[in-house]
Amino acid sequence: MRKLITLLVLFILFGQALGAEAPAYEISVAPTVITQSWYDYMIGCYMDTPVAVQDASHGQDIYMLYQAITGSYASQRKIYLARVDTSGALELNMDYWHLQAQRQGFGSVKVDTETGWPLFVWHEAVPLPDDDNCLDIPLVCSEMSGIQIPEWQPFLVVDNPVPYDTVSSGEFIWPTISIGPSPTAGLRRAYILGRNSSGGEANDHSPNVFLAYADFSTADLYNGSSLNWSYTSVPEMNDWYELEGFCHNWKGTLACGDDGRVYLLGWHSEYAVDSIHNSQFLTVFINDSYGSGAWRRISVSAAQLPSPVNDQIASWDPANIYFIPCSSNHFNVVWDRAGRLHFPLLYTGTEGGYSWHTSLFSVRDIWFDTASESFSIHDLFPRGATPHSNPCYTPWDVDEDHWVDELVDGYPVYPTYFPFPHWDMEESNGAMMAQQNNVKMSFAESGGAMACVWPDSRARQQDSGVTGPQIYISVSPDNGYTWLDPIVLDHAQNPALGETMTFVYPADRMIDMGVDNSGNRVLRLFLLYFDDGEWRVANTSPGPGPFYGEGNVCYLALDIHLPMLGTPGHEQPPVPRASLDCSPNPFRGSVRLSFSLEREKDGSEARLCVYNLRGQLLRSFPVEAARNGQQSLSWDGADASGKPCPCGVYLVSLQQGSRRLATRKLSLIK
Repeated sequence: MRKLITLLVLFILFGQALGAEAPAYEISVAPTVITQSWYDYMIGCYMDTPVAVQDASHGQDIYMLYQAITGSYASQRKIYLARVDTSGALELNMDYWHLQAQRQGFGSVKVDTETGWPLFVWHEAVPLPDDDNCLDIPLVCSEMSGIQIPEWQPFLVVDNPVPYDTVSSGEFIWPTISIGPSPTAGLRRAYILGRNSSGGEANDHSPNVFLAYADFSTADLYNGSSLNWSYTSVPEMNDWYELEGFCHNWKGTLACGDDGRVYLLGWHSEYAVDSIHNSQFLTVFINDSYGSGAWRRISVSAAQLPSPVNDQIASWDPANIYFIPCSSNHFNVVWDRAGRLHFPLLYTGTEGGYSWHTSLFSVRDIWFDTASESFSIHDLFPRGATPHSNPCYTPWDVDEDHWVDELVDGYPVYPTYFPFPHWDMEESNGAMMAQQNNVKMSFAESGGAMACVWPDSRARQQDSGVTGPQIYISVSPDNGYTWLDPIVLDHAQNPALGETMTFVYPADRMIDMGVDNSGNRVLRLFLLYFDDGEWRVANTSPGPGPFYGEGNVCYLALDIHLPMLGTPGHEQPPVPRASLDCSPNPFRGSVRLSFSLEREKDGSEARLCVYNLRGQLLRSFPVEAARNGQQSLSWDGADASGKPCPCGVYLVSLQQGSRRLATRKLSLIK
């Protein structure tokens, strides 16, 4: 397991052009302190980004949900919600504390698109009158008008311990919230996912989940109405939890589609408790009916093969190495503008699935296409010659010509990365990487631009004089197809960033700021982060318990200038802006298909196509792309011959040329 670690002294760190260069940027909102805090671990949530941006129609404010211990390390950890306007001015910052609460933390926030109000959840202990020694999950919706305690009270959604089947119960915490459509017209549905705080019988590594969901209206939010919550779990995950001697260690999070489907998306490893061998899978659990009813699972191998090389390498054989997810349990899931879900994972090299190499880390972008229900793995950074197909990024053969790029005395020389906020992997009894990894993405904004943010401490491994991690920010202008080389924030080069920039969370989407003098799009990305007073692993700080070290909760914003990309043979041109909606859904008789589509320069034909679930084309409507404005047409539920289609589920796809720009599922009922 350790044999490559001893070779670190031989690995020469060098910059290498692996694709599109890093975009130009400037710090448009200077680093701003929100509050001092003694809590120097993750200030946000594990499986979401706690920074949510309103739509422009509601003011485009930015909501930041974080946890902090203020005053002294002996104080209670509290949840706070800050509101910042687009210019970066801090408008409000308030806690959601009530007298019975303890240990508030790990919150998740989403903005309701109809009202522009944030809905947010966290977990907390409420010892009285609920003296069960469990953390519970409350929900708050607030317009941030400055309401003061004690007028405000939370709605309790998950009162742990809760039963997840007929015989068993658990403590479900670390919540994630998502908002989607309701099957009832005029309502939206909120989903809250909790994760079991204890593992199963198999060595405490088969956690299951608990899902709460409720419909709400705009009036419910304005009136502060209590919602009628329903609860469900995933039977197969419950079975995993009860297994003895074998583990299914699932790590994932929640997303919901605008077609009523709910996704629990991530990866899991499988292994016998008494074995050193394990296998990794990309895994999604899908519910097809707004959270109620049955769940189904899709899993594929997460392993990737490197580029085979003809050289002989001293001490180890690259033919025995393949790449798997590793130390990657703090990520989020986002939508692009083409109907795909994305989540970032840390990958590294392994031999046999039980030993891994710390010099081979890279970041992957995992896609789940909801139309074809298929996974694909893509190089994010670094990238190989074929970032969208096998072989995957191979550090010693980046150009994939099957020869080692550089050998010194029989050893390969290649760039190395260490995507963690601390440099010493032996800290926390060897668990530093498992506890402190943090890679987060933003949703694609209206033009398809996305961002991915993570820390890297490789520089400190080579130079003991380095005093903080670097923050990597990679941006894609085209729905994750092309990832530009990262912007690197380094406080040594820019002291205004603070002493130690750790646990960085991007906003859930970037803000369109127009174009610069060169015609490049300018997008503003807000970052929430902890500026630690001293660079150390959180649980080695001087307070009386874990995660106590003084620092500041801060935010800043970058204005990123997205360059116009060329389209060489292996690259896809940027996806044009498009939207598609079907109403009513489900429908009887006829349905209105509303869409908008930007005109392509090549004049390629645009069509609205209706498919059955076998992929057979039933109806095709030519449509005209336009620079601005919504268009619509009606489908009468018949195929091209005029024969009525039977009741069932159909796929409506907005296509231009050979590309599907947006796909929606549509239900035809009697």
